[in-house]
Amino acid sequence: MTGYYDGQRGMLRRATLVSVDDAGTQQMVGARGLKSEAFERVHRPQPHGFTSVPPSGSEGLLLSLGGRSDRALFLGGEQAGTRPAGLAAGATAIYDASGAIVSLVEKNIRVVAAKLDIVGEADITITSTARVTVTAPRVDLGAAGGVPVVTVAGPSSKVFAVL
Repeated sequence: MTGYYDGQRGMLRRATLVSVDDAGTQQMVGARGLKSEAFERVHRPQPHGFTSVPPSGSEGLLLSLGGRSDRALFLGGEQAGTRPAGLAAGATAIYDASGAIVSLVEKNIRVVAAKLDIVGEADITITSTARVTVTAPRVDLGAAGGVPVVTVAGPSSKVFAVL
């Protein structure tokens, strides 16, 4: 019976991510476990509709099914210092190691990024029962460049359109 309990004790432990292979149908990682334990080509399962590639050095859990290291799974992958902290109860955030974040808090969605691209293969519609405000030093309609949009007060110095 001792061997059975030894297997259970070693089933779940902390591990540090060393490498990620995201090219195939399943993401495979390399990790370091206890002392000098090294694992190669360990499956890192991910939920449907979401994928990520944690940076090397990220911490996670190594689950050895049946206590066997040849049946290991790497769970999670969080890098210290990059996770947004202080979210309200019920809030959700998707973030990356460079600081970009999409957060859902109560009824608000907030996107913070160095550059934001909205790409659609069909129409893109923005609907509001209130006001839509764009704050920018310059707004280009149709494409970059163009001519100033003419307003009641004369040509705009901030809004341009391609005709």
